[in-house]
Amino acid sequence: MAQSSPAQSAQQQQLRQEHHELICVGFGPSAISLGIALKESSPTTDVVFLEEQPKSLWQPLSDLPGHTHMGSNFLNDLITLQNPRSRFTFIQFLHSRKLLVDFTNLGLMQPSRDIFGDYLSWCASHFESEARYGSQITSIEPVFSNKRKVGRWNVTARNQETGQRTLYTAKRLIVSVEQRPELPSVLLKPSLGQAVVHASRCMNRVADLTRPEAPPVRIAIFGQTQEAAELFMDLYDIRSDREVFWFVEGQSLDAGITSPFAEASFSEPEASRVVPELREQKLNGSRIDPSTLRKVYETQYAQSVKQPDSTKWKFQIKLNCLIGDTRQSSDGQVQLTWFDKNKEQMQKLDFGLVIAATSFSRTDLHQSLFVNLQKRGLLDGSFPTINGDYAVNLRRTVPEPGVGLWCMGSVGTTEKSVGEGSFSIVAERSARIVRAVATCKKQEQRAEREQVAQGVQAQL
Repeated sequence: MAQSSPAQSAQQQQLRQEHHELICVGFGPSAISLGIALKESSPTTDVVFLEEQPKSLWQPLSDLPGHTHMGSNFLNDLITLQNPRSRFTFIQFLHSRKLLVDFTNLGLMQPSRDIFGDYLSWCASHFESEARYGSQITSIEPVFSNKRKVGRWNVTARNQETGQRTLYTAKRLIVSVEQRPELPSVLLKPSLGQAVVHASRCMNRVADLTRPEAPPVRIAIFGQTQEAAELFMDLYDIRSDREVFWFVEGQSLDAGITSPFAEASFSEPEASRVVPELREQKLNGSRIDPSTLRKVYETQYAQSVKQPDSTKWKFQIKLNCLIGDTRQSSDGQVQLTWFDKNKEQMQKLDFGLVIAATSFSRTDLHQSLFVNLQKRGLLDGSFPTINGDYAVNLRRTVPEPGVGLWCMGSVGTTEKSVGEGSFSIVAERSARIVRAVATCKKQEQRAEREQVAQGVQAQL
């Protein structure tokens, strides 16, 4: 490989600059939905999407079995619930691929993850000119005007392929980085190594452990989520010589609220003030699709027919259990200790693999941004919060007219989004932000007109 000259290296390190109306950090499903809403409501908006991945990937559940069905209705795509006539709906995607009749004949409400992943890639392909893939964000900084107010945002990104650094500037900034898998603290031990994985990254390990020639091993699943239920069923369907224990802290496995009138319990003023994530959490908590839950209970019944003693079942659901401790056993497995609240006693077993089908948390980028804003005294309060339009609450005297900062999810210390449950709210979330961005732009235009009027009056 030819060595680059010093001049070429200096040129690579030279900082390019781009100015846009709007910068969106991240181009996952949430940001793609945002792009669709912008394209349909404000097609002239100059927006750029900065994505660290080399291409559009469906995160964070890309590692779950693709042939299994999603836990959400196919109408919960990126735009239908806000604009069913959009050319970016899942139905339009099927029609463009000549798959609509086939999908209709299946009679399914939940599409497979494979086909929905293709839909997301199809939507992302319409934003090739706006997306900057392979962009690693190195800094996000507020830039102050001569009035000591935030006049714009600077986002520095490094192209991971060429090393080229680019400074992007805009008055309006949206942070839409997909959340990262979060392991419970009791499982966060370096000594456990690859024996503990998150559900979003478990399939390679599951495939290795369930090979016919692999020695028998016990597998644990932790969490009361749709992903946990699907993994339990997937392992059951493999029919390998494995034991699977599913640990649930609750007293039962409850399905989420399925009534179409459930959200009517929120008054309109309250619904507009609360971000959809918190509304969903209040309505459903940890949701498991009723059809999936029915299959889970069928496995329990099938085992009871052959073996009345449930403690001898290969696929057990341990309800009302709290994980107490984990440590590496002598043979390299995970020794898991839990408290059975039904029996009021501690129990322990060795597992070859522990899968945490738990929640997702905000990324290091969110953390560094909020710490930076907090140190500069820009936040309205002692910790970061957002309003009903996902705008980060800054002190009123901080931003210039037209300057705004939004964060799609992952804000605060307690908000979490579990897996693909966010697809039920992604269209509404995008619509809220797009309306807020439009309002912010009008404030900028009004301020510019007032400034021009003042200048003319001063000349007179």
